[in-house]
This record gives sequence, C-alpha cells and structure tokens, in this order.
Amino acid sequence: SSSLSSSDSSTAAEPLQADVVFQYENGEFSPSEVTIRRGQTVTWVNEGEDPFWPASDDHPTHQVYNNGAFDPRRPILPGDSWSFTFDTIGDWEFHDHLYPIAIGIVHVED
Repeated sequence: SSSLSSSDSSTAAEPLQADVVFQYENGEFSPSEVTIRRGQTVTWVNEGEDPFWPASDDHPTHQVYNNGAFDPRRPILPGDSWSFTFDTIGDWEFHDHLYPIAIGIVHVED
C-alpha cells in the first residue's frame, strides 16, 4: 500500500489550471474577475451578437500591462475568442475598448 497522503501529491510541478474563461455578452464580462497563477492563459469568448475588444487599462491606450502587450489590437467577433498568457504578477484591470464601461480584472499570483 502507498503511504502518500493527498497533500503529498500537490507539487509545484503540477500543470496549471487549463481553462480560465471570461464570457462576453450584452456588454458584460462573466465572471467579472478571476484569480490565476503566473503563466496561466485566460480566454475571452464572445457569446453575444456584437464584437468586443478586451484590453488592459487605461482606455484608450491599453498601456498598463507591459506597455500594451494585453491587447488583441482588433475586435473579437461573435462566436470568436482571444487568449492571453499573463506572465506578470499583479491585479490587471481590463475593459472592452468598444464599450469601455464593461470592465473586469485578472489577479495574477505567483
């Protein structure tokens, strides 16, 4: 029999959580905030009928996260998605460039 307990199986070598998804529909991101580990990828999925453009604050320059790295530089069309990998620890606010009152936040931890 094995003497390993469930806590012994948790190591830093385990793969990061695979899918962290924001859905966008009717001018809102759902969920509005997530917490991930550094190196994880987040995907924004357009479930609505209008394009949207997720990008780092501040509007309209998108420079807060790594001088504009968090910006697809194009609208995400209905039914399409865009993914971004966060390599910098921090609390990263974002918005829809086309409808900037739609906001969210990605908390990136070590």
